[in-house]
Amino acid sequence: MELPGIGKKDAPMLSKVVRTIHPVGQGGFYTEEFFVNNAPEPMYRIAYDCGGKSKRFIENYLKALFPLSGNKKIDALFLSHFHNDHINGLDYLLEHGLVKRLVIPKLTNGLFFESLIYNQLENRDSHSTNKLVVSIKKKSIGIPITEVSEFDKANLERHEQQDINELPANISSGTKISIDHDVTWHLMPFNTPLTNNTKELSFSDFLKQKLSINADKQLCEELPNIVKTYGLKKLKPFYEEFFAVKDQNKYSMPLFSGSEDYADYKLYSKENHALLSKAIKLQQLDCIVNQQPNFCNSPCKQDTDGNNPNCLYLGDFDTKTYFNELNSCYLNLWKSIYSIQAPHHGSINNHCNELYDYAQFCFISAGAANYYNHPHNKTLVDIQKKCTLPIIVTEDPKSKLVFTYAL
Repeated sequence: MELPGIGKKDAPMLSKVVRTIHPVGQGGFYTEEFFVNNAPEPMYRIAYDCGGKSKRFIENYLKALFPLSGNKKIDALFLSHFHNDHINGLDYLLEHGLVKRLVIPKLTNGLFFESLIYNQLENRDSHSTNKLVVSIKKKSIGIPITEVSEFDKANLERHEQQDINELPANISSGTKISIDHDVTWHLMPFNTPLTNNTKELSFSDFLKQKLSINADKQLCEELPNIVKTYGLKKLKPFYEEFFAVKDQNKYSMPLFSGSEDYADYKLYSKENHALLSKAIKLQQLDCIVNQQPNFCNSPCKQDTDGNNPNCLYLGDFDTKTYFNELNSCYLNLWKSIYSIQAPHHGSINNHCNELYDYAQFCFISAGAANYYNHPHNKTLVDIQKKCTLPIIVTEDPKSKLVFTYAL
């Protein structure tokens, strides 16, 4: 479904931005293409996450999207975290040279082992994904990797702006990444301190204490045998004890994409709300719409007649627990964020009402028939009560959202 927008800005460096919410089901894959001087092809392309409901599904989708006979590539791929459903398409992109740089949350030992054991517990066929995580840890994937350090509120205003083509190996959380030195549009990743506060003790040593296994071997090589020997039911409590977490989906790096000059971008008319409502009805959320018939009558949103292109991607970030930290990083931008990715496929465990105080709509990536109950009905109702419109993007191609912003 195409949602065209028209705007005006004096002598822009960027002439058009196309944002696509891809229909990959229970996963996440979002792209933004930046066009300069009305060129027919984008000069830059970034992506956030690259995973789908299965490895075969996402790879087939990528094959159609990035034909090997063309020159279509991703200049920078931002990964929220290293769980299978958010990275199981990366192997294909790397194998065919379709991504130029990876931007990731700092991969501490704790986060590294958490990812390996989570992937094995959730997906018995995750061996190839875990080998990829090991290669990322070793910096041996054949492309540059930029790691984003933990958020430090005291140093937020001291960060230098970085160009997307010249990113160093390490940047601070909250760093503004510009598109070709264009200061009006930037990307800002946020790595919450909880990723670096994860226990650094080797998970192999921990399992040796619990199960008397050989801790000298590589965990990624031993995990399949460990799971086969002891079973998932016995291992999962150890996982929860070691990482001090019941809900594993907390480790994610959000990404802001947009402009501080959002007031200059008169992108959408109110007729678009009708288009969005139709999209919801197609996805059988009529009951939610009927409960909130006065969508545009929220006092905090009724004056926003222009709308803007600013967007916040969240991966599986736990806004319920860490909203204050998130708010601190994006404090000066918060009221300007028009669209938000509902975290963790709309899970109630990661949901926070304050997230939708200003956003006009949110998109939710979730499988059409998933056994996690995503998105949770309470999440949808709460979002509607905030006068924010939710749209579910499944694996159905008709659910794809494409926003075209003319600057």
